[in-house]
Amino acid sequence: SSGINAEYGDNDSSVGDDWFDNLVKPWWNPPDWIFGPVWSVLYFMIALSAFRVYRKIGFTKALPWIVFFIQITLNFAWPVIFFKGHRLLGAFIEILILLAF
Repeated sequence: SSGINAEYGDNDSSVGDDWFDNLVKPWWNPPDWIFGPVWSVLYFMIALSAFRVYRKIGFTKALPWIVFFIQITLNFAWPVIFFKGHRLLGAFIEILILLAF
């Protein structure tokens, strides 16, 4: 959980929110240490994709950028809903909305 707290800006490590640690997870749940590198690569690839779209169309077409900013906003919102808010249903619904974009 400390890796997740560090990833999403929880600077008060003394609180020790063990909510995530206490969730029942499947046997194939990845270890905590993998999330930092995976999310870093993921967001780098998102930024690279946005750059490639920009090089191809610039800002001449609004729809691709609207979809991109909705997608990135939803991506940033999910950890807040799940890890900070502890809202499992809300996080699931947010993922469904994310899949629509």
